Amino acid sequence: MNVSCRGPRTRRGVGIFVAAALMAGAAAGGVRGQALPTRNGPPPRADSATGGRKGVDRPTPTCERCHGELEFLRQRTGSLDRAQALRVPDGALRASGHNLPCARCHTGFEAFPHVPAKVTTAKCASCHAAEAAAWSVGSHARVDRGNPVACQDCHDVHTVPPKAALRSKAAVTFLNGRCLGCHDARRFAADAPHAESVPCAACHGAHDVRGHDRAGSTLAAQAQLRTCGACHAAIARSWSQDSHGRDVLAGREATPHGEKEPHAAPACTTCHGGHDMVRPKAALAGTGPGAACTTCHERYADTFADSYHGQATRLGSKRAAGCAGCHTAHSVLPADSARSSVAPANLVRTCAGCHPRASASFAAFQPHADVHDRAKSPLLFFTYHFMTLLLAGTMALFGLHGALWLARLGIGHAAARRASPGAGLHGGDA
Repeated sequence: MNVSCRGPRTRRGVGIFVAAALMAGAAAGGVRGQALPTRNGPPPRADSATGGRKGVDRPTPTCERCHGELEFLRQRTGSLDRAQALRVPDGALRASGHNLPCARCHTGFEAFPHVPAKVTTAKCASCHAAEAAAWSVGSHARVDRGNPVACQDCHDVHTVPPKAALRSKAAVTFLNGRCLGCHDARRFAADAPHAESVPCAACHGAHDVRGHDRAGSTLAAQAQLRTCGACHAAIARSWSQDSHGRDVLAGREATPHGEKEPHAAPACTTCHGGHDMVRPKAALAGTGPGAACTTCHERYADTFADSYHGQATRLGSKRAAGCAGCHTAHSVLPADSARSSVAPANLVRTCAGCHPRASASFAAFQPHADVHDRAKSPLLFFTYHFMTLLLAGTMALFGLHGALWLARLGIGHAAARRASPGAGLHGGDA
């Protein structure tokens, strides 16, 4: 009798046949101690279990025939969870990156029933030595207060996505879902720029995952040029040549002009954030242009706030220039650099980006003029202090005038009462 494994009903019949053979310990033509073919191997011809006639096909218990039957596994393992762990549905391997014969990873399973002392499962490192070496020095190999994160915790075993498909949306969702199983608090907002499109491994690394403050991390300040630049190549090239990028790549602290204390030079995440990153338009609406810049450039924050641009942005204007409107975002250079957007020779062109009729006199506007800096802004310094004194003097003069007027009224009222002492008392004579 030919028994095919096609169709769910026949597959169930095969599972029942094998289970019956196991439990009955079929003596003649049974499967106990019989060598099993590996996955993808041709089914051998064997004697019939009933008549012993040569040349008659009988069911061959290949790996999928048992491990594809959940009910059979449930009966043999005694636990639904264990049965589900052992179940490998038909086609699971064929659609995965592990489309290999079962015996490539599992050895000692050729005889049925399996002998536990003889069975072994190959470690992932036997084929993926480089990835295993990278994992061994990463954070996942030594998890605080828990077991190390093993390969199958992220990749699964039988349904691991093929390498060529790891950039697909389905694979990104699959792998990111595994990361969020432990790091749910770091979930992106639904409208975040990287949500649903960038795999966690693109920024954090695939196997050598390290904390951003650890040496060798893909998110260390000096490594962000390569990490972020993998997707933002043009911006990375520009940033690597500006004041911020050169300080970061040289590993030195930056001392912004006019500031006394040095700061860590800003890398990509210093300005843009990490998981809390928002789109540029949302940043303009939420915190105003230059919110990140003022963290280091505190002195310029006050002078910018006093300018027209600063006051307009505080009132919610989306057209008024912020820091990047004049200094650019990724080509920030000091004003004495010929390539700077705020160099004297380039100011008219920079202003014309928002003000098409800008001229040299228009560009003479000082957005960071400091009324308290006599050396840098002498005309504004004296004008400010003169107007302050004038206003204070005027208010003092009017205050003195009011005080004297009230005193004069009081004196006049007292003199009138002395001139007619009995007037107005009870309306009559004493």
